[in-house]
Amino acid sequence: ELIKIENAEKTPVGMYVAGDRLIVISDNTIEVPFTAAEKEQTAESDETNADSVTETTVPSLPETVTQNNTVIDIYNIADKTNVKLENTYKQNGSYISSSMEGSVIYVVSNYSNFRTKPLDSEEDLDNYIPSYYTDDGKYYVDASDITIPQKVSSNYTIVAGLDVDQANPFRSIKVVLANGKSAYFTDNAVYVAGNASGDTTIAKFPISDGDIS
Repeated sequence: ELIKIENAEKTPVGMYVAGDRLIVISDNTIEVPFTAAEKEQTAESDETNADSVTETTVPSLPETVTQNNTVIDIYNIADKTNVKLENTYKQNGSYISSSMEGSVIYVVSNYSNFRTKPLDSEEDLDNYIPSYYTDDGKYYVDASDITIPQKVSSNYTIVAGLDVDQANPFRSIKVVLANGKSAYFTDNAVYVAGNASGDTTIAKFPISDGDIS
């Protein structure tokens, strides 16, 4: 038995072997708190006539919502009797596809976690901006790495590049506000097909040695 991974939060969906590295791609689903936006009350709305009050049914809101992530675990398998987990990378979104050439892997995911909480503080950024995680911690995608096309959807297409031979594998990430469904890889680009506002969309991401534009 080379390796055994047991984690109820992760479901393996893909795998690569590159030299002494084993790369396992998993879907990760977690529960995150749900906070609804508070409605502003006016003095007029507070004043009610007892005769006009009627009983209404208020829908119950969930305490948590599901967040989907794509996880990349990089193992060193040089010593088959002592397999070591070297690095873990995670990005928001359900796994769509990936491609690997040499030590570089490109990963595509589709993410939507918009809730009704206003952007009042930094803690509310998760409602609006996708993030990624390395062994060093959590990072929000920079505004300069997010493209908002003319026709948008409520989902993000996320493409990241990693070099598994590096001590810090993360190389780059690019995001388009579009609902990605499938990906096609060439030697120098990733094409992601999806939909927005009722139209089929195709986003092209030029790639080179882990760098994406």
